[in-house]
Amino acid sequence: MPTTKLRRTASLLLIAVLSWAGCAKPPTPGPAFAAAPEPAPGHARIYVFRVDPQHSLSRVEIGLDGDDRGHLGNDEYVTFEVDPGPHRLDFRQRGLAFASWGWNHQHLVARPGETIYLEISVRISAQPMPSSGGDLEIPGRSGGAASENVFIQRRTPADAIGILADTTLHSE
Repeated sequence: MPTTKLRRTASLLLIAVLSWAGCAKPPTPGPAFAAAPEPAPGHARIYVFRVDPQHSLSRVEIGLDGDDRGHLGNDEYVTFEVDPGPHRLDFRQRGLAFASWGWNHQHLVARPGETIYLEISVRISAQPMPSSGGDLEIPGRSGGAASENVFIQRRTPADAIGILADTTLHSE
């Protein structure tokens, strides 16, 4: 009898989860990419964009200098105007809206008038990123042994604009 109850309970739970997932609305895409204005005098601009080679429903939460700055789905971007100086960007990949599965961070120093482009992607790999020239550096995980993580690449303006052309501005 206990096995039958367990199966029944598991079946009901599965039906409930699938029903809930089926009711979830996909995000409405924001406006197509349009370059933000040049940073105000004495400031810098940071673009963060996500283009995963394999589409994922998970989101990547973004923190800037310890403050939550939203999240990105695939093929989305955000931009921040910042003061010059050192900054830390934190990225946490969320799956099923409650578990943090992957993370990474980027330290950078912004110069007045500079525009910085960071491409992020969620990957299930421990392989170095193309043109990175080295092993992965994943905080908290030695030797680049990742199961799933957020990868970060700094891009040149020319490369970034070509990639950004196929993205949309993140909108809540």
